[in-house]
Amino acid sequence: MTTVSYPDERGGHLRGLPYLKLFDWIKIGNPPSVPNDPALQDIWDEAYNGPGRSIFAGVQGYDYLIAYNGRVNSGGHIEDDELECDWYPRMSADADVTMLLSATSYRSQLDPYIVMFWPFYGSYVSHLEQFPLPQIVDALQRFLNRYNLTSVFIGSEWDIPLNPVVAELKESLPRMVDLTGKLSLAETLGLIRASQMVTGYHAGITNLAAAMHKKTVLLWDDRYPKSTAMAVVPPEVRNRTYHALFTKSLTVEQYYERLCASCEN
Repeated sequence: MTTVSYPDERGGHLRGLPYLKLFDWIKIGNPPSVPNDPALQDIWDEAYNGPGRSIFAGVQGYDYLIAYNGRVNSGGHIEDDELECDWYPRMSADADVTMLLSATSYRSQLDPYIVMFWPFYGSYVSHLEQFPLPQIVDALQRFLNRYNLTSVFIGSEWDIPLNPVVAELKESLPRMVDLTGKLSLAETLGLIRASQMVTGYHAGITNLAAAMHKKTVLLWDDRYPKSTAMAVVPPEVRNRTYHALFTKSLTVEQYYERLCASCEN
């Protein structure tokens, strides 16, 4: 398997590799990532901007190019495809052991705790404009104090220089632990597994938390159909252990009450 992405200095084009390496039945290509070809613009428009095909044969010399973004961002679901969707692929034994050890360690050190991922940069700026930081702080302070939870922040190493705004949130919360850039992906998943719940913005790692059946409350903006927020997690967790809140017109009370309800149920 090879990813298609323009290289950047922080290695963002390789960001999917730690996830793929959790599965020993996936062979990482050499090179693991290749630059995009501008001649493929029509394929990318269909793969990312519309509800058309998700699987394209014979692209850039590879057997298939697979991209579900257009499908889910246009109101569709991955399981709408003719192919069966396996939401729970088998991870390697090494990944399972690392997750178990990490979960055991953090449960003994931090329990009870909630995992948070707040990337206040890039495409998430619109989320923050619609539901500003003081409102996030208000809801989280009330919630954490009510349940006596430690807040544990996660993220990649490159999030640190790109996300200075998050420092204000960290300084505002009681019993805060910052593990940003300090954990492998498997260790992060173990941390999530042992947590009470997860909150923050929708992203690959927080969507994985939902797929692990962890209680999850994520904030979304209104750039996509509301169904997109459900299409990225397994059907059985939608509006059960996983809840999506939309930042446009969201109130502090709504966010706080949803956090409390998820924590208690």
